[in-house]
Amino acid sequence: MPAFVIVNGLVALARGTREALEREWASRGAIDFAAGRAREAADDFRAAQIYARGRGRYRLELARALAAAGRPLEARAELETLWSDEPGDGIVNLELARVEAASPAREAAVRHYHGAIDGAWEQDPAAARRAARLELARFLAGRGQLPQAEAELSILLADAPIDPGAAALAGRIAFARGDFRSAAERLRRARDGGALDADAASMLDVSLRALALDPAARGITSRERMRRIVRVFGIALAAARRCTADAAAPMRARLEAAAPAVTDRALGRDPDAIDATLELATAAESVVAAACPGGDADARALALLLRRTASP
Repeated sequence: MPAFVIVNGLVALARGTREALEREWASRGAIDFAAGRAREAADDFRAAQIYARGRGRYRLELARALAAAGRPLEARAELETLWSDEPGDGIVNLELARVEAASPAREAAVRHYHGAIDGAWEQDPAAARRAARLELARFLAGRGQLPQAEAELSILLADAPIDPGAAALAGRIAFARGDFRSAAERLRRARDGGALDADAASMLDVSLRALALDPAARGITSRERMRRIVRVFGIALAAARRCTADAAAPMRARLEAAAPAVTDRALGRDPDAIDATLELATAAESVVAAACPGGDADARALALLLRRTASP
Protein backbone atom coordinates (compact mmCIF):
# COMPACT_ATOMS: atom_id res chain seq x y z
CA MET A 1 0.00 0.00 0.00
CA PRO A 2 1.53 3.38 -0.94
CA ALA A 3 2.71 5.49 1.97
CA PHE A 4 0.56 8.50 1.00
CA VAL A 5 -2.58 6.35 1.27
CA ILE A 6 -1.65 5.35 4.80
CA VAL A 7 -0.84 8.95 5.71
CA ASN A 8 -4.13 10.21 4.24
CA GLY A 9 -5.99 7.54 6.15
CA LEU A 10 -4.35 8.51 9.42
CA VAL A 11 -5.08 12.20 8.76
CA ALA A 12 -8.73 11.42 8.04
CA LEU A 13 -8.95 9.31 11.18
CA ALA A 14 -7.41 12.10 13.27
CA ARG A 15 -9.74 14.67 11.71
CA GLY A 16 -12.76 12.48 12.40
CA THR A 17 -11.65 12.00 15.99
CA ARG A 18 -11.20 15.77 16.46
CA GLU A 19 -14.62 16.47 14.96
CA ALA A 20 -16.22 13.86 17.20
CA LEU A 21 -14.57 15.34 20.27
CA GLU A 22 -15.60 18.83 19.19
CA ARG A 23 -19.24 17.77 18.85
CA GLU A 24 -19.15 15.90 22.15
CA TRP A 25 -17.76 18.84 24.13
CA ALA A 26 -20.07 21.32 22.43
CA SER A 27 -23.05 19.10 23.24
CA ARG A 28 -21.95 18.86 26.86
CA GLY A 29 -21.60 22.63 26.97
CA ALA A 30 -25.12 23.18 25.68
CA ILE A 31 -26.56 20.69 28.18
CA ASP A 32 -24.63 22.14 31.14
CA PHE A 33 -25.53 25.71 30.21
CA ALA A 34 -29.23 24.87 29.87
CA ALA A 35 -29.09 23.17 33.28
CA GLY A 36 -27.56 26.25 34.90
CA ARG A 37 -24.11 24.75 35.31
CA ALA A 38 -22.32 27.75 33.85
CA ARG A 39 -18.85 26.95 35.17
CA GLU A 40 -18.92 23.46 33.69
CA ALA A 41 -20.37 24.82 30.44
CA ALA A 42 -17.47 27.26 30.13
CA ASP A 43 -14.97 24.41 30.46
CA ASP A 44 -16.93 22.36 27.93
CA PHE A 45 -17.04 25.13 25.32
CA ARG A 46 -13.36 25.89 25.83
CA ALA A 47 -12.56 22.23 25.12
CA ALA A 48 -14.84 22.25 22.05
CA GLN A 49 -13.05 25.34 20.80
CA ILE A 50 -9.68 23.62 21.14
CA TYR A 51 -10.82 20.76 18.93
CA ALA A 52 -12.68 22.94 16.40
CA ARG A 53 -10.96 23.73 13.12
CA GLY A 54 -12.17 27.32 13.43
CA ARG A 55 -10.70 28.45 16.76
CA GLY A 56 -13.44 31.09 17.28
CA ARG A 57 -16.37 28.84 16.50
CA TYR A 58 -17.56 28.53 20.10
CA ARG A 59 -16.31 31.89 21.35
CA LEU A 60 -19.83 33.34 21.72
CA GLU A 61 -21.12 30.33 23.65
CA LEU A 62 -17.99 30.40 25.81
CA ALA A 63 -18.47 34.11 26.54
CA ARG A 64 -22.08 33.57 27.60
CA ALA A 65 -21.07 30.74 29.91
CA LEU A 66 -18.26 32.80 31.42
CA ALA A 67 -20.61 35.72 32.05
CA ALA A 68 -23.17 33.43 33.68
CA ALA A 69 -20.41 31.91 35.81
CA GLY A 70 -19.50 35.33 37.21
CA ARG A 71 -16.31 35.73 35.19
CA PRO A 72 -17.03 39.01 33.34
CA LEU A 73 -13.45 39.91 32.53
CA GLU A 74 -12.92 36.65 30.66
CA ALA A 75 -16.32 36.99 28.98
CA ARG A 76 -15.50 40.53 27.86
CA ALA A 77 -12.16 39.39 26.41
CA GLU A 78 -13.87 36.71 24.28
CA LEU A 79 -16.58 39.12 23.13
CA GLU A 80 -14.14 41.92 22.29
CA THR A 81 -12.25 39.50 20.07
CA LEU A 82 -15.48 38.73 18.23
CA TRP A 83 -16.40 42.42 18.09
CA SER A 84 -13.04 43.38 16.59
CA ASP A 85 -13.79 41.00 13.71
CA GLU A 86 -17.48 42.00 13.32
CA PRO A 87 -18.27 45.29 15.07
CA GLY A 88 -21.70 45.40 13.43
CA ASP A 89 -22.86 42.01 14.68
CA GLY A 90 -26.08 42.45 16.65
CA ILE A 91 -25.77 39.51 19.04
CA VAL A 92 -22.13 40.26 19.88
CA ASN A 93 -23.03 43.87 20.72
CA LEU A 94 -25.95 42.69 22.83
CA GLU A 95 -23.81 40.28 24.83
CA LEU A 96 -21.17 42.97 25.30
CA ALA A 97 -23.86 45.39 26.48
CA ARG A 98 -25.01 42.85 29.08
CA VAL A 99 -21.49 42.33 30.38
CA GLU A 100 -20.87 46.09 30.54
CA ALA A 101 -24.24 46.69 32.23
CA ALA A 102 -23.08 44.60 35.18
CA SER A 103 -19.78 46.49 35.52
CA PRO A 104 -19.11 49.69 37.49
CA ALA A 105 -18.44 51.69 34.29
CA ARG A 106 -21.76 51.22 32.51
CA GLU A 107 -21.55 53.92 29.83
CA ALA A 108 -20.19 51.40 27.35
CA ALA A 109 -23.35 49.34 27.84
CA VAL A 110 -25.50 52.02 26.19
CA ARG A 111 -23.11 52.19 23.24
CA HIS A 112 -23.26 48.44 22.71
CA TYR A 113 -27.04 48.34 23.16
CA HIS A 114 -27.30 50.82 20.32
CA GLY A 115 -24.84 48.67 18.39
CA ALA A 116 -27.25 45.76 18.86
CA ILE A 117 -30.24 47.89 17.82
CA ASP A 118 -28.48 49.03 14.66
CA GLY A 119 -26.59 45.80 14.07
CA ALA A 120 -26.99 42.84 11.75
CA TRP A 121 -29.07 39.85 12.85
CA GLU A 122 -29.45 36.54 11.08
CA GLN A 123 -32.95 35.70 12.32
CA ASP A 124 -35.93 38.07 12.58
CA PRO A 125 -33.85 41.25 12.80
CA ALA A 126 -36.85 43.52 13.46
CA ALA A 127 -37.91 41.53 16.53
CA ALA A 128 -34.31 41.25 17.75
CA ARG A 129 -33.80 45.02 17.50
CA ARG A 130 -37.05 45.74 19.33
CA ALA A 131 -36.04 43.35 22.11
CA ALA A 132 -32.62 45.02 22.38
CA ARG A 133 -34.22 48.47 22.60
CA LEU A 134 -36.60 47.31 25.34
CA GLU A 135 -33.67 45.82 27.25
CA LEU A 136 -31.85 49.15 26.92
CA ALA A 137 -34.92 51.02 28.22
CA ARG A 138 -35.08 48.70 31.24
CA PHE A 139 -31.39 49.24 31.86
CA LEU A 140 -31.78 53.03 31.72
CA ALA A 141 -34.87 52.96 33.96
CA GLY A 142 -33.00 50.82 36.47
CA ARG A 143 -30.31 53.50 36.65
CA GLY A 144 -32.92 56.20 37.21
CA GLN A 145 -32.40 57.71 33.75
CA LEU A 146 -36.14 57.96 33.13
CA PRO A 147 -36.16 60.56 30.32
CA GLN A 148 -33.65 58.49 28.35
CA ALA A 149 -35.67 55.34 29.00
CA GLU A 150 -38.85 57.05 27.84
CA ALA A 151 -37.12 58.19 24.65
CA GLU A 152 -36.33 54.58 23.78
CA LEU A 153 -39.83 53.44 24.74
CA SER A 154 -41.47 56.13 22.60
CA ILE A 155 -39.84 54.54 19.55
CA LEU A 156 -41.19 51.11 20.51
CA LEU A 157 -44.68 52.49 21.18
CA ALA A 158 -44.84 54.44 17.93
CA ASP A 159 -45.40 51.38 15.73
CA ALA A 160 -48.01 48.63 15.82
CA PRO A 161 -48.25 46.07 17.18
CA ILE A 162 -47.51 47.64 20.56
CA ASP A 163 -45.06 45.65 22.64
CA PRO A 164 -46.90 45.00 25.94
CA GLY A 165 -43.60 44.86 27.82
CA ALA A 166 -42.69 48.32 26.54
CA ALA A 167 -46.16 49.61 27.45
CA ALA A 168 -45.82 48.21 30.98
CA LEU A 169 -42.45 49.88 31.54
CA ALA A 170 -43.69 53.17 30.07
CA GLY A 171 -46.70 52.98 32.37
CA ARG A 172 -44.52 52.45 35.42
CA ILE A 173 -42.37 55.45 34.52
CA ALA A 174 -45.41 57.66 33.94
CA PHE A 175 -46.82 56.54 37.29
CA ALA A 176 -43.54 57.38 39.03
CA ARG A 177 -43.69 60.98 37.81
CA GLY A 178 -47.37 61.39 38.63
CA ASP A 179 -48.71 61.37 35.08
CA PHE A 180 -51.69 59.18 35.90
CA ARG A 181 -53.41 59.66 32.54
CA SER A 182 -50.43 58.36 30.57
CA ALA A 183 -49.84 55.65 33.18
CA ALA A 184 -53.42 54.39 32.86
CA GLU A 185 -53.31 54.41 29.07
CA ARG A 186 -50.03 52.52 28.85
CA LEU A 187 -50.81 50.06 31.63
CA ARG A 188 -54.12 49.23 29.94
CA ARG A 189 -52.19 48.40 26.78
CA ALA A 190 -49.88 46.20 28.80
CA ARG A 191 -52.85 44.46 30.42
CA ASP A 192 -54.43 43.84 27.02
CA GLY A 193 -51.17 42.21 25.94
CA GLY A 194 -50.91 40.07 29.06
CA ALA A 195 -47.84 41.86 30.45
CA LEU A 196 -49.25 43.26 33.70
CA ASP A 197 -47.94 41.85 36.98
CA ALA A 198 -49.57 42.44 40.36
CA ASP A 199 -47.53 45.54 41.09
CA ALA A 200 -48.35 47.15 37.75
CA ALA A 201 -52.01 46.16 38.11
CA SER A 202 -52.05 48.06 41.41
CA MET A 203 -50.54 51.07 39.65
CA LEU A 204 -53.28 50.92 37.03
CA ASP A 205 -55.98 50.75 39.71
CA VAL A 206 -54.51 53.69 41.64
CA SER A 207 -54.05 55.71 38.45
CA LEU A 208 -57.72 55.28 37.51
CA ARG A 209 -58.82 56.24 41.02
CA ALA A 210 -56.57 59.31 41.00
CA LEU A 211 -57.96 60.41 37.64
CA ALA A 212 -61.50 60.07 38.94
CA LEU A 213 -60.64 62.09 42.07
CA ASP A 214 -58.55 64.89 40.57
CA PRO A 215 -60.35 68.21 41.28
CA ALA A 216 -57.85 70.04 39.06
CA ALA A 217 -58.50 67.92 35.98
CA ARG A 218 -58.93 69.92 32.80
CA GLY A 219 -62.36 70.04 31.24
CA ILE A 220 -64.47 69.27 34.29
CA THR A 221 -67.32 71.55 35.32
CA SER A 222 -67.40 73.55 38.55
CA ARG A 223 -70.10 71.21 39.84
CA GLU A 224 -67.96 68.14 39.07
CA ARG A 225 -64.98 69.78 40.79
CA MET A 226 -67.13 70.33 43.90
CA ARG A 227 -68.28 66.71 43.86
CA ARG A 228 -64.71 65.49 43.61
CA ILE A 229 -63.65 67.63 46.56
CA VAL A 230 -66.50 66.15 48.59
CA ARG A 231 -65.22 62.70 47.63
CA VAL A 232 -61.63 63.67 48.52
CA PHE A 233 -62.80 64.89 51.93
CA GLY A 234 -64.70 61.65 52.49
CA ILE A 235 -61.60 59.56 51.78
CA ALA A 236 -59.51 61.70 54.14
CA LEU A 237 -62.16 61.40 56.86
CA ALA A 238 -62.39 57.61 56.45
CA ALA A 239 -58.60 57.31 56.72
CA ALA A 240 -58.60 59.45 59.87
CA ARG A 241 -61.31 57.32 61.45
CA ARG A 242 -59.26 54.16 60.78
CA CYS A 243 -56.16 55.75 62.33
CA THR A 244 -56.18 55.40 66.12
CA ALA A 245 -52.78 57.02 66.67
CA ASP A 246 -52.76 59.88 69.17
CA ALA A 247 -50.88 62.07 66.69
CA ALA A 248 -53.87 62.02 64.35
CA ALA A 249 -56.50 62.76 66.99
CA PRO A 250 -56.56 66.59 66.63
CA MET A 251 -56.88 66.36 62.86
CA ARG A 252 -59.55 63.70 63.17
CA ALA A 253 -61.51 66.04 65.43
CA ARG A 254 -61.22 68.86 62.88
CA LEU A 255 -62.50 66.62 60.12
CA GLU A 256 -65.42 65.37 62.21
CA ALA A 257 -66.37 68.96 63.03
CA ALA A 258 -66.25 69.98 59.37
CA ALA A 259 -68.01 66.89 58.02
CA PRO A 260 -71.65 68.07 58.35
CA ALA A 261 -70.89 71.05 56.10
CA VAL A 262 -69.09 69.03 53.42
CA THR A 263 -71.94 67.99 51.15
CA ASP A 264 -72.85 68.88 47.58
CA ARG A 265 -75.75 71.00 48.80
CA ALA A 266 -73.84 72.82 51.53
CA LEU A 267 -70.83 73.62 49.37
CA GLY A 268 -73.14 74.66 46.56
CA ARG A 269 -74.54 77.35 48.82
CA ASP A 270 -71.08 78.47 49.97
CA PRO A 271 -68.58 78.38 47.04
CA ASP A 272 -65.89 80.00 49.20
CA ALA A 273 -65.85 76.90 51.38
CA ILE A 274 -64.88 74.61 48.48
CA ASP A 275 -61.19 75.54 48.42
CA ALA A 276 -61.04 75.56 52.23
CA THR A 277 -62.40 72.01 52.25
CA LEU A 278 -59.72 70.88 49.80
CA GLU A 279 -57.01 72.55 51.90
CA LEU A 280 -58.27 70.77 55.02
CA ALA A 281 -58.37 67.39 53.25
CA THR A 282 -54.83 67.94 51.95
CA ALA A 283 -53.53 68.78 55.42
CA ALA A 284 -55.39 65.82 56.90
CA GLU A 285 -53.92 63.38 54.41
CA SER A 286 -50.41 64.46 55.31
CA VAL A 287 -50.99 64.14 59.07
CA VAL A 288 -52.85 60.83 58.93
CA ALA A 289 -50.41 59.24 56.48
CA ALA A 290 -47.52 60.13 58.80
CA ALA A 291 -49.31 58.69 61.83
CA CYS A 292 -50.75 55.61 60.10
CA PRO A 293 -48.87 54.72 56.90
CA GLY A 294 -50.60 52.55 54.34
CA GLY A 295 -54.30 52.69 53.75
CA ASP A 296 -56.61 51.38 51.09
CA ALA A 297 -56.43 52.01 47.35
CA ASP A 298 -58.49 55.21 47.58
CA ALA A 299 -56.23 56.58 50.30
CA ARG A 300 -53.13 55.73 48.28
CA ALA A 301 -54.57 57.37 45.17
CA LEU A 302 -55.46 60.47 47.16
CA ALA A 303 -51.99 60.65 48.72
CA LEU A 304 -50.25 60.45 45.35
CA LEU A 305 -52.66 62.92 43.80
CA LEU A 306 -52.30 65.52 46.55
CA ARG A 307 -48.52 65.19 46.71
CA ARG A 308 -48.30 65.67 42.97
CA THR A 309 -50.51 68.75 43.25
CA ALA A 310 -48.37 70.13 46.04
CA SER A 311 -45.10 69.61 44.11
CA PRO A 312 -43.61 72.76 42.55
